[in-house]
Amino acid sequence: IATLPRIGVPALRLLDELLPVILSCGVMACAVLISKAAAPMLAPALPAPLTLLIYGTIGAATYGATLWLFYRPMLRETWAMLRQRDASDVAVIDPA
Repeated sequence: IATLPRIGVPALRLLDELLPVILSCGVMACAVLISKAAAPMLAPALPAPLTLLIYGTIGAATYGATLWLFYRPMLRETWAMLRQRDASDVAVIDPA
């Protein structure tokens, strides 16, 4: 927080920019916790790796769906920014 005035970003603007991520993480956590609570009723004895795969898939899908439903312009802007990489920006690693 001490660096925000130096870079010219008010704390409320930073919070406003982080709001989509904070809300999406909250919705994702709720979805995973709800599915975890329902898991003993649906499939009581799944192996741990399969359980992790299921919870990870539920979390990722929920996070993506929340961003897609409520913050689609931000998601498109981010995707456009990622696709604009210039070939000169890519670091080349010499294997020798």
